[in-house]
Amino acid sequence: MAAVGLGFYAFCTFALAFSQLWIKVRKFYGEERRKRLKEIRLKAIERAAKTGETIITEKDYGPGFRIQKMIPKEEMPEHVFEDYDGKIYDC
Repeated sequence: MAAVGLGFYAFCTFALAFSQLWIKVRKFYGEERRKRLKEIRLKAIERAAKTGETIITEKDYGPGFRIQKMIPKEEMPEHVFEDYDGKIYDC
């Protein structure tokens, strides 16, 4: 019985340590990802300012044939009612 209890205690401490480490890893990965995206965005803004090009906001699906490239973007439907505050109601 003591071996089972000791094994269960070891598993619980491992699970606790793993979960705490996992939270820290996710936090650091998220920060690194945000930094990387910010650098990419700043480089794109600088390039657009120098060359006069527009910044591409659409997702790049890569070269070659992709189904996502074939799907046309849907247009926004005309709204039915708009009040004085600017809220749009689509009845």
